[in-house]
Amino acid sequence: MIKKLVVIPILFILISLAGIKYLIPLDKSVHKEIRKEDVLRIESWGAKVIGHTEIKDPVLFDNIIKWFNNSYDIRENPEFAGTTPEAGIIIILKSGKGISILEGARDFEVQRNDIRDKNISYFAKQKDIGKYLDDLR
Repeated sequence: MIKKLVVIPILFILISLAGIKYLIPLDKSVHKEIRKEDVLRIESWGAKVIGHTEIKDPVLFDNIIKWFNNSYDIRENPEFAGTTPEAGIIIILKSGKGISILEGARDFEVQRNDIRDKNISYFAKQKDIGKYLDDLR
């Protein structure tokens, strides 16, 4: 009888903790703004450039962060579906994590590993990023 009184509350606590761990990531938005202070560097690549090119122009650097933060029409892409990109932007954070912005047929795809315990992918829109990626192709 005493065993039941101890086991049942412990099971309840364990099940509750497992549920919380499962539900918390579902509540987090996949698109999270970034701060300039958190960015180590930004690189771009595409058919018009050989290899990765670091963005050194401070205005473009600031604009890419602003454009990214103003992205809209966010749609999660759990299967990482999409086309092979011809151009992209890589934002390397000081934490060692990264954000890839990849050109797509209609929108751009974002892949990042700084929000959840695993890599995530989502589609987004923002006209200036779209134009910048088009210019890299």
